[in-house]
Amino acid sequence: MAKLRSSLQLNGSPSVAGNVAISQKALVKIMQLTAGTVKDVDDMAKSFQKIFNRRFPGVQLINDAALKLVNQQLVADISIKINYGVNVIQTSYQVQQEIINQFKEMLDLELTKVNVRVIDLIEEAHSEKS
Repeated sequence: MAKLRSSLQLNGSPSVAGNVAISQKALVKIMQLTAGTVKDVDDMAKSFQKIFNRRFPGVQLINDAALKLVNQQLVADISIKINYGVNVIQTSYQVQQEIINQFKEMLDLELTKVNVRVIDLIEEAHSEKS
């Protein structure tokens, strides 16, 4: 298993001079924002970050999403929180499909696999999005 470099070099257009590089941080952000658009997936970035920063000041929070190269294929991993009472499998599948679609539309990249890990269920009172 190879680690993805800090940035991904994309094949340039033959009609345009220059290179395109997208940082791994930007790719992970695309995954996180896309997952947050799926109904019943809790927007964990904002609320969790605040709680974490209060409890552990000065400690860097590791992203809840990652990309890696496995046998020269791009694989995504993401952890999500889902609202209690919804179909977990269907919601997870929707997250996978949305991330695959966004990478294809935005970057013209094929993700071989999107691994979704459900790390928590959110009670109704805490799951309402603003």
